Amino acid sequence: MPEEIYFQILKHDVKSQETKLLFEILSEQISIFTTKDIDWMESEKYSNLEMEKYYFKRSILRKTETIQSRLKQVVEILNSNDKYKDYQYLIPDFEFNATRSQKIYEIQINNRH
Repeated sequence: MPEEIYFQILKHDVKSQETKLLFEILSEQISIFTTKDIDWMESEKYSNLEMEKYYFKRSILRKTETIQSRLKQVVEILNSNDKYKDYQYLIPDFEFNATRSQKIYEIQINNRH
């Protein structure tokens, strides 16, 4: 879960390789939710990676109803902290995609350190 990545970030020195890697993992999670839908009439135009991300996105949205909300909150917290400014370019902004299967969920991350 995104908040678990956040807790791992808090455990490491800001300038560590681990911190950078954790930001890259968050970036990959975001890339799943920003993957464009497949136009099946032109499916040959998509790479295998694009197809896999699309299928994974559909699957994860069906199985985890709060994942986008959790990810969005972690991104906002990290982007608002100047301590992580050197890594903020790795986690692009994304919009919460409200679907019937996705719900807003307030995570409690300020209690664990």
